[in-house]
Amino acid sequence: MDYVSEIKQGNKLVFEEVYYKYHNRFYFYVLRRTASEELAEEVVQMSFIKVWEKRSQLSASFPIEVQIARIARSIMIDVLRRKAIERRVLDTIKQNADAAIIGDPAADKQLVEKVQEAIESLPPQCKKSSCSVVKKVSLIFK
Repeated sequence: MDYVSEIKQGNKLVFEEVYYKYHNRFYFYVLRRTASEELAEEVVQMSFIKVWEKRSQLSASFPIEVQIARIARSIMIDVLRRKAIERRVLDTIKQNADAAIIGDPAADKQLVEKVQEAIESLPPQCKKSSCSVVKKVSLIFK
């Protein structure tokens, strides 16, 4: 069966068949690389959602499993980058938590500056996803 053309035409039954056929394969692929069941499930779900949402852009030149693998890999990398940003910000906050607890305004300002510096050192795409984190942190310490 030509899964790609059927999915491109919006055939939900074929999409469901593909989902059940390949879900575990991609789940364990991501799980091996992340060692996180939660992350693996999130990435796989996001991958299949993206396949369905972008079905009109699927290529007839490649089998559906190759296209899902590419999408899953891309999403996994994006999610891991986001998690790395969150870890950096949280580490910076933890390092300066004592000063923040005391309520020292100068230390609070310094903390926000350190978080912003950490984000400035990131690649451009990562910076975009971290902007909301900086805004939230700066609001906390105003």
